Amino acid sequence: MKTPVIISLGGSLIVPNGGIDTAFLKRFKTIILKRVAKGGRFVIICGGGATARHYQKAARMLGGLTREDVDWIGIHATRLNGHLLRTVFQRHAHPTVIKNPNAPPRFREPLLIAAGWKPGWSTDYDAVLLASALGATASTAPIRRSIRTPGRSSASIGKHSARSSATAGTPAPTFRSIRWRRSWPSASA
Repeated sequence: MKTPVIISLGGSLIVPNGGIDTAFLKRFKTIILKRVAKGGRFVIICGGGATARHYQKAARMLGGLTREDVDWIGIHATRLNGHLLRTVFQRHAHPTVIKNPNAPPRFREPLLIAAGWKPGWSTDYDAVLLASALGATASTAPIRRSIRTPGRSSASIGKHSARSSATAGTPAPTFRSIRWRRSWPSASA
């Protein structure tokens, strides 16, 4: 079975300040499913995006909450985004959104969706833990492809090589990151 590509998908791509970016999600789905059709497998870890920021800001304004309380709000936003993404890829994804990156399930489906785990830890860190649990280590490499949503945002997918720290001869997953950049507003906006 082909080893999975690990993607840390920033929540700001899924939910920028203007709401859920369905145009981006459609393009992302198309790219991933083209790779799945060629036998590709993916683990996608979702961030919290604007949903997390808005809820966390409101919680801070209300006061009396600990940093851990505010972190849990962000974690639940990542899980909401994870469930949205799992639904987008419903026929191709494992039925459960993974919450603990240290204990990934054995999965036969081409996609596994994951979300935030613990207060104080980012989903990028969770992606690294998940890569490690799958026997991979990440290193940097150049950007390979861009996903553009006119007037909204763009994302670049950078491929990172992965070397197995487990059994020799066992192929390790590839680690990829998605970098996000907000586009400048158009003159007509």
